[in-house]
Amino acid sequence: MQKTNFDFEILIRDDFSNDGSDEIIEKIAHENKNVRYFKSNENIGGHKNIKFLLDLADSEYIAYLDGDDYWTASDKLQKQIDFLDANPEYSMCFCGYWRQREFDKSSINLNVWEGPNFYESDDFSSDDFFGNNPVNSLTRVFRNRKGIFKDYFLDCFINDLPLNYEISKIGKIKFLNFPGGVYREHAGSASSLHGSLTEIEFKNLLDKTLFLMKNN
Repeated sequence: MQKTNFDFEILIRDDFSNDGSDEIIEKIAHENKNVRYFKSNENIGGHKNIKFLLDLADSEYIAYLDGDDYWTASDKLQKQIDFLDANPEYSMCFCGYWRQREFDKSSINLNVWEGPNFYESDDFSSDDFFGNNPVNSLTRVFRNRKGIFKDYFLDCFINDLPLNYEISKIGKIKFLNFPGGVYREHAGSASSLHGSLTEIEFKNLLDKTLFLMKNN
């Protein structure tokens, strides 16, 4: 649905799922020349799957979208690329999103959407990532830098936070004040991880991630 004045390609690697995704992706890739599908014969896990795709991306910018989320604004990419083109001191921009629970479309309140998590500012630097993560991954667009996925990410329980931190070391980060997509929250989503752990377990995992960020 994205309408842009520039070309873009879509990189997909299904991590050897068994739910029929492979056949659907192959059909879409066959019908759309800008889709590059990397067929897999093994499950390598979320972290390595993301690293695989980031390493292959050869574009100027990268937009990121997990398989269970979706964009709603047809001009999302155009707005974000326009901003980054006009503001070279920024390494990434992101926008707001709606939250949908358990794949129930009726759970979305279209009158209320979320912006920077836990923050009121619209400008962010590296220091902002040693606490709560202000950036929701489905809305971000960032400048492509080879090697941006660091080896230490593989030892972190999530990679969104350290990836955002590494991007922030390249330049400033801007929140653009519009909703661009839907984050689907369900039992298998990253946001459910906190609820499946004790507070001590979650804090220990977060502390390890923050330690690795500070020391790499």
